[in-house]
Amino acid sequence: YSLSVQFLNRVTYVQDLVRERDLLGNLSRSLLETLSVAVKTLTDGAQPAFSSMRSLTFLSPYSTHQPISNGMDHAGGSNSSCMFYVSSPASRPQTDISMVPTLDPLHPVLTHRRYSPCISDLKCVLNVPGMARLFASLPPPSAVGRTSCLDDWIQSLSLGQNMDGQVWRSWGEGHVETEPRGWVGAFNASISLGSLFERLLSWEDEDKSPICYPDGLTPKLLSSVGLAYHVLSKGLSSWQKSEMMSYHSTCNTASSPPHKRCPASLPFPTTAARHGASRAMKALPIEQARPWSFHLPLHRFVAACLREVARRPKGSVGGGMDELLERLTSMEGDGRWAVGSVHEIFRGIMEFPVVVLSRAAQIRAGLWKRNGPGMQDQVLNYAEPPFCRALRDADLTLLQFAMLGFCSLSKVEVESNN
Repeated sequence: YSLSVQFLNRVTYVQDLVRERDLLGNLSRSLLETLSVAVKTLTDGAQPAFSSMRSLTFLSPYSTHQPISNGMDHAGGSNSSCMFYVSSPASRPQTDISMVPTLDPLHPVLTHRRYSPCISDLKCVLNVPGMARLFASLPPPSAVGRTSCLDDWIQSLSLGQNMDGQVWRSWGEGHVETEPRGWVGAFNASISLGSLFERLLSWEDEDKSPICYPDGLTPKLLSSVGLAYHVLSKGLSSWQKSEMMSYHSTCNTASSPPHKRCPASLPFPTTAARHGASRAMKALPIEQARPWSFHLPLHRFVAACLREVARRPKGSVGGGMDELLERLTSMEGDGRWAVGSVHEIFRGIMEFPVVVLSRAAQIRAGLWKRNGPGMQDQVLNYAEPPFCRALRDADLTLLQFAMLGFCSLSKVEVESNN
């Protein structure tokens, strides 16, 4: 690391390495492959659908049947492809446990922070003027089959989703005898990944590429709106779609204990009926005893992107929040997307942070005493300075954006009906 600091703080060296040796791509790919070593699935005894933790499979955002590959060839001669999520719905068993791959917080990669050199080198490179602007780019059309460092970064964040799941101990269970310590490695990983957010987004839409490329090899620089749209449509929507497949509603009967009930909607209030609501609001069926996690790094990177979009005024070069909402709502008319896909994106942006916020409130209220005092320590890291800005505050930002998205969709539906 000391050599990296001395070597990578020289602008000329960094620019030459980025242009000639794809330094940004190699660093982001190294981070992805390092974290992939610590991947596990949340099913007992199940194995990930990839070999040596190197070929990650995700669902295509354009289809509900088949995964798509991004065609990345890894170093070492293997032609394993990095894809977008773990298995297709047809081959996935009906289960209430997520099969989306996530990181094992007790793996040596996380307990000993083996990913730190990759993150430290990325910080050094991103401190060089213009490198963050180049990171927020896509390969040129001529680079067929080549992945971008941005897509590798999105997949690295996807692996951190839902790591170190917490399970509520019901009234019939006693106090936990031995407190797990996996949460330490999980929070260290989340905080380390989050420390790159501001560096990655420290550019303006008007900034140009710091490197001159030959004709046909210039990457496509994304605006702040374009970056947020790319992460939402190509990364977050795929993860949410895969994760939601494991959520199944149950009948709300007296025979089931309250903490095992999973209604598919919120309780229907009389106030809603008086104002003409025809049905209860649809909700993700989540029982109290279902595993959940404090860690949603991909969602929180989206929140950081949204903060940058909100800084841009309407009518600026790359557009502002209105431009982003317009691009998202127009996806409903895109033939590649299933009807209701955009609504599901906003619903996931709302539901998953709400789970974390509500569970943190339960812990503060003393409903998780049987899980041990370590839960209070996790809430302090989540909701108190200095880490709350990248954790709890990001979740609140996502809730605000989801409400804006639902309002925009409602306006589109009214206009189309008229």
